[in-house]
Amino acid sequence: DWYIDNVGADLEQLIGEPVSEQTIEQGKQLIIDALTEYKLFGTDDIYVQYRDELEDEQLVYYVYLRMSSIENSQVLSTKRKE
Repeated sequence: DWYIDNVGADLEQLIGEPVSEQTIEQGKQLIIDALTEYKLFGTDDIYVQYRDELEDEQLVYYVYLRMSSIENSQVLSTKRKE
């Protein structure tokens, strides 16, 4: 499980569950929900991939996030006008 700045995916909910398509999809959805809950990322900016290359009893996810570049982002100034 991971936890960053009060954002966690609660993947521990899957402990003890059989490794099945339903469990795999549930884990993906938990990750996506955690990253979109506080508008950290949009759903189009998140790609979650399940990897089954390890032991059969483990769920392994790779999470890819599209980051906006400075050229495409609006930069807000915090300077006060005097």
